[in-house]
Amino acid sequence: MSAKRARIQRFLFFTVGTLLQKGGQFLLLPLLVSTMSAAEFARYGQFTAAVLILVPLFSLNVHVAAGRLFFDYRTKAEQARLMNTTLLWGLALTAAFVAPVGAILTLADIPDPLTLGSHELIWMVAAAVLTTVIVQFYSLVFRLVDRPPLFAMVSASLGFGLLITYTVIEHWFTDKLMAAVIAYIATNVLTAFAAMVFGRRHLSGGGLMKGVFGQSVSYASGTMTQNVMTWVNSQSGRWVGAMIMPVAALAGYTLVSYVTMAASMVAVVLFETMRIDIMGSHARGDHARTRRIVNRTMYLSLAITAMVYLLVLAVQAFQDELLPAGYHVERHLVLAAAAFSALQVIFFRPMWLAACFKRTKSLAVVMVAAGIVTLAASWYLGQLHGALGLMLGAVIGSAVQVVAGYVLVSRLMRPSDAGPVPVVERDGSQV
Repeated sequence: MSAKRARIQRFLFFTVGTLLQKGGQFLLLPLLVSTMSAAEFARYGQFTAAVLILVPLFSLNVHVAAGRLFFDYRTKAEQARLMNTTLLWGLALTAAFVAPVGAILTLADIPDPLTLGSHELIWMVAAAVLTTVIVQFYSLVFRLVDRPPLFAMVSASLGFGLLITYTVIEHWFTDKLMAAVIAYIATNVLTAFAAMVFGRRHLSGGGLMKGVFGQSVSYASGTMTQNVMTWVNSQSGRWVGAMIMPVAALAGYTLVSYVTMAASMVAVVLFETMRIDIMGSHARGDHARTRRIVNRTMYLSLAITAMVYLLVLAVQAFQDELLPAGYHVERHLVLAAAAFSALQVIFFRPMWLAACFKRTKSLAVVMVAAGIVTLAASWYLGQLHGALGLMLGAVIGSAVQVVAGYVLVSRLMRPSDAGPVPVVERDGSQV
């Protein structure tokens, strides 16, 4: 298959897969809104936000370290050994954190805005975190080995599996949040099982790789910090808002935050489509081509993000007929969300270029600074302007992140800073 045809196939399957995943989740939103109270819906938003932050914190992102390290190895056997090892270490680290934290929360019996002290819900969050690690790993594997149809299968299963499972079981529960969490876990388990079956041949025969843990942690710790700070910028408003506002008042903000996630996913899909081209060009030393691919992908992502928000603004005009009481969304909140999404897409450029140079730790410093700004601004503005203030805090933090990220990239682009591309020997050492 020609490189151009392979690229088109990747784009089509990655796009279709993500559309199916997000399409299923968006079809789920009206069902959640119609079956849940405003408080339950806000707590479900806190649940998904909690999973997104706990996965990188507990796993240190070791399970996805192969996203960059994969390209340093030449044979399929070496690549399989790398991926097997990162999955094993990722699960071990996650379990090592999940077990004691879950036990402490259970024994301490301290209520929080999400679980409200429910022991069952505490351990369900733990199960959601563990199963998400496995699903994320196989989703990455199918991208790395260039199997777009399998990636699309995983994505579709996550989206429509959750929709179907919740639809089937929700009438058996008076607590609709519990029904949604059980549906989330069940969907992850079924998707992980299917991914293991279809992904087995890409990991078989490789065994495990010695000496890769330190290398994986060194790279992944930077991406872990990035993910945590991305969560702070995009999801922390749900938890900050719960501290300064009634939970039910966050329903509209939670709804809009799902739109920002969808818009961000557009950029994620486009950049992941080009992962092999971006990382491959950089590994060959063709940095100019790497920049061209990254720039084109960013511009296309911005254009699609703009279309997403134009559609949202059009639908917003009919929100009173579409949404129950308690879910009203102000136009200013949507416009602030659009600004936030645009800044997030623009930041993808320095983020991917820094990843190419393995400067994830430097980028993490940038994101930590931006995250601190986001938390402070959201806390202050949220008390003044409610949901709009929470979103404006995210916009301010993202603006800081973009400026600092581009300063970092301008330094990386200097020829003297690029340095030689490391060659990895069979034992995993760099020379």
